[in-house]
Amino acid sequence: MDDDEFAVSGARVEAARERNLIAAAEELGMDLSLRSEPGFVEEVRQRWMEANRDAMESWNAYVEKHGLPLDKYRNF
Repeated sequence: MDDDEFAVSGARVEAARERNLIAAAEELGMDLSLRSEPGFVEEVRQRWMEANRDAMESWNAYVEKHGLPLDKYRNF
């Protein structure tokens, strides 16, 4: 991959990341006009973590009790 291909690939990744961030912010009911403000990404992350806390705690309890579902297939 030459430098031009790498730059295009990186731009695509960054655009996808921005779309995902905007989608998450919209889902959380955040004001998108603030997205250029410092701390916006961290605010989205914190709100997402809070909104999904119950699901994450439930999954962690499941893994603690039963182990990882596909653990027997791991090679490391």
